Amino acid sequence: MIAEVWAEVLGVADITRDAGFFDLGGGSLEVTRVHGLLQARLGRRLAMADLFRRPTLAALARALAPADGPSAADGGSSAQESPAGGRGRARAGRRLRATAERSR
Repeated sequence: MIAEVWAEVLGVADITRDAGFFDLGGGSLEVTRVHGLLQARLGRRLAMADLFRRPTLAALARALAPADGPSAADGGSSAQESPAGGRGRARAGRRLRATAERSR
């Protein structure tokens, strides 16, 4: 799903797991669009700083993936498709908040 959002915003067709958002031509305006689209599609809040701290597709997917499921980069399942997905998403959200608090 992350690769789909990047492709939509950047107009780039082939995005590899090691691709860097900014290397693909992304800038601050594009990050804002990606941030909004990812929050809407994931159905949860996402710290804008995470998009800067994890500029590669693989790094961002690892940060956003539920601990017990496929990564968002691979089009992983949503919480509606799997009861365990909701727990994983909540766990990922707690990790994101903890990381943001530590970086303050």
